Amino acid sequence: MAAWLFSGLSLGVVTTVITVSYLLYSGLLTHVTVATGPPPIKKVTIAYKFRRGPYRNCWSLYVETSKIGPGLPQIGLFYDDPNKIPEPHCRYAVGSILSEEENEVDEEVLKRYETAGYKVFSFPEVTHAVTASFPYRTLLSIFLRLIKVVRPLQRHMLENKKKPAFPLIEIYKDNLIQFMVPLNEHNKFGVPEVWHGTVISGDLLPPLW
Repeated sequence: MAAWLFSGLSLGVVTTVITVSYLLYSGLLTHVTVATGPPPIKKVTIAYKFRRGPYRNCWSLYVETSKIGPGLPQIGLFYDDPNKIPEPHCRYAVGSILSEEENEVDEEVLKRYETAGYKVFSFPEVTHAVTASFPYRTLLSIFLRLIKVVRPLQRHMLENKKKPAFPLIEIYKDNLIQFMVPLNEHNKFGVPEVWHGTVISGDLLPPLW
């Protein structure tokens, strides 16, 4: 009986240690700094698919892009605040970064994306953005980013609502999830589908926050 009890306690301790270690490695206690300054990416060309609906549905596109272009940085652009816009109408685009700055796009890679129904679009370099980053080490990191990064970003934007800032952009690159919200050139980050069927005030997208 004592041996069975000791074995059970040992298993419980090992399970707890493994669970805690996994949480810590995934970024549970990572300190996230939200700052304003240069963005993590400059001019980029992306292959993307546009969707409307709940943001949680975006992961099927992330999986798809990772299969088409393994090793390429992935990017997601989220144009609406789901707390203000009904989920079925939320707009987002997900894809891969094909080239950065003046680097040329690999034609073979581009053809694979176009064959799979992806479109191509380029974003300009911006000088100022709200930025943050989070380690991308496990699948749990993806869920932790909502608590550790997205919510602090929301608070920061609400507390410093002096200028329009949108969309929310996340980049999966070099074992990091990098976030940026442009503070200028906003309308140039709207893929063409964003403008379809949308009432626009002036030449800018509705603010994300």
